[in-house]
Amino acid sequence: MKDYDIDKNKLLVRLHRVQGQLSAINTMIEKDAECKDVLMQLSAATAALHSLAVLTAREHVNSDIQHAVETGTAEGAKQAMEDVTEIIDRLLRYEKA
Repeated sequence: MKDYDIDKNKLLVRLHRVQGQLSAINTMIEKDAECKDVLMQLSAATAALHSLAVLTAREHVNSDIQHAVETGTAEGAKQAMEDVTEIIDRLLRYEKA
């Protein structure tokens, strides 16, 4: 990720939030919490991870496009388009899971 201008602090804050959710889920399971409550928290953690993936993708795409514009080359534009396509494919795979 060091190749891109991504706000790591923003990503890490969200990641720490997800880690907290997962820790809470672990505690819930250890204490035999109701299944529906565990499932609700699992759903929230899954949504938070997806949100983190989307944010990471957005930052990556913005960086790719900015780089392509700054270089002003056809090769830079082509590379940015390939990267964007790959990112969209990966995010759509998350949706199927």
